[in-house]
Amino acid sequence: MLEHKENQLAKKIGEELVSSGLRLVTVETTAGGLISAQLLGIAGASRWFDRGIIAYSERSKIDTFGGVGIGRELLRKYGAVSPEVVETLVASFCEYTG
Repeated sequence: MLEHKENQLAKKIGEELVSSGLRLVTVETTAGGLISAQLLGIAGASRWFDRGIIAYSERSKIDTFGGVGIGRELLRKYGAVSPEVVETLVASFCEYTG
């Protein structure tokens, strides 16, 4: 039942993006790619899914986003899944992908 609801939601997201002329990018940490996998399981997802990144470990966050303020200090001060770190990850990836 839950899987069916997830598929319906993913399909609805895709339909809304297509009708709006938008494309989706994802930044995942603790989800480990599960969100992207669910979205990409929908037929025709290539029309609206642009790209995704999984920065799970502290090292991957620093390696990928270190140039935009994700460093050990920020991670240690707020925590890897804190609003401060997540907002920085998302803002950086949105800027990168346009």
